[in-house]
Amino acid sequence: MHTAYGRAPVRDSRTVSVLNETLRRKNTSLEGASELSGVALADLRKLHDGDAASIRVSTLIALCTALDCAPEDVLRVQNQPQQISLRKEGLIRRTVAYQSRVLSTLALLAGSTLSVWFLVAVVSQINPVDFYVYHYAASLAFAGENIYAGNIQGIDMPAGGLPFTYAPFAALVLLPLNLFPAPVAYLLWSGASALIMTSVLRNLLPPVHRNKPFIVGALALTASGSIVMASHIIFGQINVFLMALVLFDVCRNNEGRFLRRIPRGALIGVAAAVKLTPALFIVYFIISGQKRAAAGSALAAGAATVLAFMIFPEMSLDFMTRVLWNLSDTVSLNGFFATSGNNSIQGAFAALGTWTALPALVLTLAVAALGLNAASITYRRGEAVQAAIIVGLTACLVSPVSWMHHWVYLLPGLIVLWKQGGQKTRAFCYVSAVILLATGPNLGDILFSFDQPLLLPLAVTLRESLLLMGIVSIALLARGVRDRVTDSDS
Repeated sequence: MHTAYGRAPVRDSRTVSVLNETLRRKNTSLEGASELSGVALADLRKLHDGDAASIRVSTLIALCTALDCAPEDVLRVQNQPQQISLRKEGLIRRTVAYQSRVLSTLALLAGSTLSVWFLVAVVSQINPVDFYVYHYAASLAFAGENIYAGNIQGIDMPAGGLPFTYAPFAALVLLPLNLFPAPVAYLLWSGASALIMTSVLRNLLPPVHRNKPFIVGALALTASGSIVMASHIIFGQINVFLMALVLFDVCRNNEGRFLRRIPRGALIGVAAAVKLTPALFIVYFIISGQKRAAAGSALAAGAATVLAFMIFPEMSLDFMTRVLWNLSDTVSLNGFFATSGNNSIQGAFAALGTWTALPALVLTLAVAALGLNAASITYRRGEAVQAAIIVGLTACLVSPVSWMHHWVYLLPGLIVLWKQGGQKTRAFCYVSAVILLATGPNLGDILFSFDQPLLLPLAVTLRESLLLMGIVSIALLARGVRDRVTDSDS
């Protein structure tokens, strides 16, 4: 078949990694392949994620010998159309395909800054009360006040104030926020939140897309415009920072001199010392056999807690003996527990009535066990990032209260599924993105207000959309990659 220019298109080729399929066929994890072949685990992770550009011949030979396979079971040559002339391509296609590391970084900065400005200056009619709680509580703690004795109050806070619900170590970590006036600190905090989330998502993209300014800029705008990040920025929440600590700890290699001194799991322990939810990762480490990571997390969390106790002894004792056991009542904010904003299992059941408390608790415990087991299986399959995302999503499902800004693991989960999934999986990612941009649970509440029976199924689905997306994402991530779509198809 001939083109409009009277000749067949020139074909080019690129090398792609198929290590993931081979490991599954051999029933071997990345860690097992690393031990058998002697190849560094960090190098295998890069190859597993599709970065086949810098693999050495010696590495390929060692890997093939250890796995008893041929080179084409690790790398394959894939034909693709070669761009004959830029003038013969459409402007849009050239713009999307253009690559520049510097410009993609600038696009990340510009997209994140623009989205924060839009949310703070145009959309939001709400003071960032969560951030003000952090800001004022840290200052009060170092002034000798017990920040758990009553609600935190300050300028632009609601009448009566709001409770501080984090561990005492959080007050220590949040103290630098007081270097700036609260409004200035909030803008810096929000910009950092958007930048960190977009950076995480960019690093999870296929290598072929990471340096495309158009893709990265669009990703920054889209991610920050989702209901998860929009509510996160509007209220000034902390969850993106904790998620970044977790994923960096899971993904990092120990090649740097500084990183070698930090035990694996230690950053997750620090996150758990700030907020209790990441402590579920310690349970996951134990179940999946990652003894060193479990020990590193537990020791780091313990050290941080002891440090906070030494600085705030009375306040820490109050938190451990009283506040810790009443957190669910504290964060439910006087009746908001059963609203669409709480997309946890217990929150969804509570909307049906108080009689659902016991079955909701039983289901929550079952989902926690299933989620941790799925994460363990996924990790043993060599997919550590996917396993961590499963744990993060499971934590949102089983926590008594999971506000919309708690679901930060949904966004990296959708990127990973889009990168590794087949057509049906990608369709789920696209539909999920539309729902997140359409404000999901909030849109469900609007449909409920019409009081139309025909709209009821859609209203219920949207109202609990974060919970449902979390369940489906866990199932797809645990199932693994099937009918993979290559980068050249996207």
